[in-house]
Amino acid sequence: MKKFIFCLLSFCVVVLSPAFSAEKIVWTGDEPISWNPDVYAGSEFETAEDLFAGLAQGDTIKVSVVAHLDEPQYVITYKAGSDWSWTNLADITVADGLMSYIVENETIANEIATRGLVFRGQGYNITQIAFTYVEEKPVDPDPDPDPDPEMDSVKVVWSGDTAISWNTEEYAGVQLETKNTECSFVGLKKDWYLVFHVSNVEENALYELCKGDWSSMVGGELAQDDTTFVFQVTDEALVEDIIANGMVIKGIRFHLTAIIISVTDPTVKPDPDPDPEDPQVYVERTVWTGDIAISWNQEVYPGTEFVTIDSLQDMFAGLQEKDSIKIFYTDAIDEAQFALSYRDEDWNYKDLTVSEKEGFFAYKVASEEMAEAIADRGLVIRGQGYHAVRIVIGTPEQTEGVEEIVNRQSSNRKYIKDGQLVIIREEKEYSILGQIIK
Repeated sequence: MKKFIFCLLSFCVVVLSPAFSAEKIVWTGDEPISWNPDVYAGSEFETAEDLFAGLAQGDTIKVSVVAHLDEPQYVITYKAGSDWSWTNLADITVADGLMSYIVENETIANEIATRGLVFRGQGYNITQIAFTYVEEKPVDPDPDPDPDPEMDSVKVVWSGDTAISWNTEEYAGVQLETKNTECSFVGLKKDWYLVFHVSNVEENALYELCKGDWSSMVGGELAQDDTTFVFQVTDEALVEDIIANGMVIKGIRFHLTAIIISVTDPTVKPDPDPDPEDPQVYVERTVWTGDIAISWNQEVYPGTEFVTIDSLQDMFAGLQEKDSIKIFYTDAIDEAQFALSYRDEDWNYKDLTVSEKEGFFAYKVASEEMAEAIADRGLVIRGQGYHAVRIVIGTPEQTEGVEEIVNRQSSNRKYIKDGQLVIIREEKEYSILGQIIK
């Protein structure tokens, strides 16, 4: 999405788009349900009265259940009317471990929102309660007429913190259907990548990606030090299916924190020094010091993004092609993610490919146009789970033509120029014959 900085405005205009549906988890636990303890040990479960605050007509109540009898009985009761009479909800559906009810009118919505629900029946456990809700989505007052992410290298299509589990007896969680969340894959192209960021990965964690009809596409294991898994969409029909019907993320023993469309595979890191036989020498200068917590998911790590132009307008003045930009950091979490963006002429965010080192990550300026863009519009330091503390620019030391540095350890710099040995003293240059060159 196009992003702007308005330096002269002291207010922000927010335009509301049509409403969109999101999902809210309101309770997790493990409650056995039974109205006959002789058949199954359990009881009725009554929720807090304000558990469903904000519920509205058309919202869906979703209850994760685990059956413990061959023929469990599922009943949800609400308290209807002025006499609060217990009334069973009609049209409850149960499939794949999920009990669902679509709120049919505003009267029932208000009564559930203020009075709660009672779960009854026989032979099952409740492990999670959630409901969809409708809210207004703020949008850019001057939206990009072409939101196709082809102009960007990455696009975040979903972020949150959802425990994933296909067996709630072993691990409390859900199987995430993107069509039931604020998630759109519009703009996905053939041969692009879907990147799934994860956290809280436990031993023997597994993941499975399915199409919207729950048919499996790919699965695999997750090691405890993994922070992402990647799927390349190489089939045009599959691209169309994902855009139209979304996906289902299944598995167990991990949390899903983000889904990203990427033009390239982010797990393949470029070689930061393509010619290690001829390493470049840089003269470095520090242009900023501070302490800013960086986070694009504040539920995982409290923080923000750092827009350098807001901190120091001319921080990158004089930047040139082949200069290096190093972002030094501290207090990084194990799953820390490092990202860097600049803004083009229309102030669209464009992501840069960074190389990661111990204690800093870096970007080498690819062109004079890029250098000018960064100098004019700054950088945006992004990612997850670290503190940015220092920015350093490195400028390559010049060794043009036949000039060679022959003694770096000497207090006087010596090099060959126009066939003569030249010595630099006190910022003046002398040849060995004593002739002043400059």
